[in-house]
Amino acid sequence: MLKIYKAEEGALVETQKIEPHTWIDASNPTPEELHNLAKYFKLPVETITDPLDVDERARCETDEDYNMIIYRIPTYEENEAKGYRQYFTVPLGIILVQDCMITLCRRETNIIHNLFKQKNKHLYVKHFPYLILQIFWQTSLTYLSDLKDINTNTSIVQKKLESSMSNKHLFGMMAQEKTLVYFTTSLRSNDFMLDRLKRMAFFRKGLTEDEEDLLEDVIIENRQALETAKIYNDILTGMMDAFASVINNNVNQILKRFASISIVFAWATLIFSLYGMNSTDLPVAKMNYGFHYIIGFTVITCFIMLVLFWRKKLL
Repeated sequence: MLKIYKAEEGALVETQKIEPHTWIDASNPTPEELHNLAKYFKLPVETITDPLDVDERARCETDEDYNMIIYRIPTYEENEAKGYRQYFTVPLGIILVQDCMITLCRRETNIIHNLFKQKNKHLYVKHFPYLILQIFWQTSLTYLSDLKDINTNTSIVQKKLESSMSNKHLFGMMAQEKTLVYFTTSLRSNDFMLDRLKRMAFFRKGLTEDEEDLLEDVIIENRQALETAKIYNDILTGMMDAFASVINNNVNQILKRFASISIVFAWATLIFSLYGMNSTDLPVAKMNYGFHYIIGFTVITCFIMLVLFWRKKLL
């Protein structure tokens, strides 16, 4: 879907016509819309479609006719069956061409929408680098917000696992760990891209002192999100290792109990097997109450073995 914005009286408003100094936002665009954009701005099709590749890394690229920035942003899918959100990252492409800015993303994201939801404020437009910095700023805030949500969900699943080792909860922890790997990789890629971007002439040209400060703030927030993701990932990895140790210990305890019980039954089986051979040379075999004595002896010895195993904490 394509939306076109332009600046009127210092704020962004939606319009229907592409003209100089407009912003074209393409969220989950159709092939026809991509073809029309490439044709209108005389861009290679590959340039338009690169940001739609889910595996595209954050980078910036310059050309005679355009400048392109690719930034990794967070998004999520609701998983009602499993009871939690599945977070991941996708690339957001920003192309500066012919005095226009194009943003491309294969999914509709709240990053763009949040720019227009600032209470009692308008998104004032100075020039496109300022808009790009605002997108980066909203992305960093979204990363931090999503990381807090992931940490909260992890704490909830941890409490459930403490009372019940359910596969469903273990899979939930694995999903959170997978998400943190995505976040860490994307934030690190964004950090490298921001370091390069602040040295590129097409972006730094014309930045005011406030905008340079905003760029530094964006870099700081991105690194803070990166460090937070690393900490949460380390905690979650340690927690998963701890739960794995608990599961192994529980299995060992169960096997130990089974082994102890098997020894007791093996002793009883040995006694009954010997007296089941109809041999008259065995002790008490010829006595009138020999059968009862054998049963009593076996029960008593098995009971003694069970007590010994229990005192040795093998049961």
